[in-house]
Amino acid sequence: MDLLRLKRIVNKYLSGHASVEEKAIMEQWFKDAREAADKEVDKGQFDERKAIVLSNIKAIMETRAIKHVNHFPKNKLRYLQWTAAACILSLLVAGYLFRGELGNMVVPPAMYTVVTNQHQVKEVILPDSSIVVLNINSQLRYPASFDGSRSVELNGEAFFDVKKNSNASFIVKASHLNVQVLGTSFIVSDASAYKLASIGVKTGRVQISVPGGQKELSPILSPHQQFTYIVRDRNGKIEKNIPVNTEWTSQLLVFRNTPLSEVFAAIAESMHVKIVSNNHEINKRTFTGSFLKEDNLSEMLKILSVSYGLKIKQVGNQLEIN
Repeated sequence: MDLLRLKRIVNKYLSGHASVEEKAIMEQWFKDAREAADKEVDKGQFDERKAIVLSNIKAIMETRAIKHVNHFPKNKLRYLQWTAAACILSLLVAGYLFRGELGNMVVPPAMYTVVTNQHQVKEVILPDSSIVVLNINSQLRYPASFDGSRSVELNGEAFFDVKKNSNASFIVKASHLNVQVLGTSFIVSDASAYKLASIGVKTGRVQISVPGGQKELSPILSPHQQFTYIVRDRNGKIEKNIPVNTEWTSQLLVFRNTPLSEVFAAIAESMHVKIVSNNHEINKRTFTGSFLKEDNLSEMLKILSVSYGLKIKQVGNQLEIN
């Protein structure tokens, strides 16, 4: 976070010279700070300094309103402005109230998006070393770094193996359900097009919530429990003794009655080679099966060669199929 830039924004806002965007940044932060002060229970110096910040925020806002009605002493106005700014910045520098959130509003973190197609299963290592395995036709969005909180977005299905951090919960925001944990492993199956969404726990405990839903739909799941949510009815249930199927997480490519032309294309993309097949009869044949992460290119080609009687010739980084 650029504290110099942040200081300029604070000063411009308090002096009434902030741009529309800068006003939006500060006013959203004030709103979040006030809400947090109402509902959070903190200890020691944090509470005292937070009270000072909120008091000065209120004072400077009221002062700015009075200024338009009466001739308010400039020295008093300037004192309140700098006091509020100093309190806010002291908290930010010390690493307290909403530093990560405000910093992200000033300079939004870089976001990565990983997408799998109908044949791919892909492993992603997050900034905190947590591991996510995306199933086919899924999308994961996550920040380049976690600053105070760990939050990712999922559309589809994924297995999460979350690194434990007692100071920062891990949140998955899916299409219909949210999941919050500290350190555990679980599967989320929830896409915008799904009629059913589900969460299955392998290890640890998981807190589930339905955005905008009823409080009773916020169950805590233990290992071998699954929560199934019916999207249309906005209702769900917990099932016990449900084994979590993670066999698919060892796969690299998955095919179901897929034309060999698509199989060749998927292998070429995954293994970073060029595959040429000009035989239309071969290309139209279909293949059902999967290749694992540990399978190398020669093993994949051997399976296809034996299954379909293919002749495969390799020249450098190009493979010719006949």
